[in-house]
Amino acid sequence: MGKPKGAGQEGVAEFAGRVLAAWRNGAKLGGELDRARSLACHRRRRDTLEMEKMEVLEGAVEALEGGRDQQVHAAVLLLEHLVKAGGVPISR
Repeated sequence: MGKPKGAGQEGVAEFAGRVLAAWRNGAKLGGELDRARSLACHRRRRDTLEMEKMEVLEGAVEALEGGRDQQVHAAVLLLEHLVKAGGVPISR
């Protein structure tokens, strides 16, 4: 299971789950993309693997916003993988 996060310590899995839920509910993802960039920037000095995951997550959010069908499908699969790998339940 994923490590518990304190306030302001949201991990990649939790964030990916929020993005998936927002996308499935038809929400605009511009704010989520900005938040992903901000989180990635803050994590640069902490954990290289977590930083890399945030950059991948950022690309997935961009694909959800403006990608073609195949890109969107791949982005959804990637986000689902990040969520599952972090031990976070996927909201549908």
